[in-house]
Amino acid sequence: MSNSTTGGSWGLAETLSEARFLIAILNSDAVTMAVRRMQKQGEHNPRHVGKKVFRLPIPRYDDGNACHVQLAELAAHAEEVARATPRPDTRFELQRKHIRRALEREEVAAGINTIVKPLLDAR
Repeated sequence: MSNSTTGGSWGLAETLSEARFLIAILNSDAVTMAVRRMQKQGEHNPRHVGKKVFRLPIPRYDDGNACHVQLAELAAHAEEVARATPRPDTRFELQRKHIRRALEREEVAAGINTIVKPLLDAR
């Protein structure tokens, strides 16, 4: 679907599991690294992540695929970890850093990346 207001692409997840599957993929280090290779460097950081991420071969969610289901379950666990993580600073970047560290400690991030990398490489 196309969002005519912004000119971008968007879609709706049919199930909570599908939404979590996509969230896990989009927030994974594997996707960050894959997109980074396509990005131009801005003055401070790489640019246009939103324009590049959907060039990746992200598969459609398949509830019959054990890896897809496991990725959705890991995303649910990541939500719980994020909700329980104290965020003492009000700046978004630092809050995100606290959550990422918690996801690493709980080995949720590693589990997500272990599944996402082969999904991207398989196409």
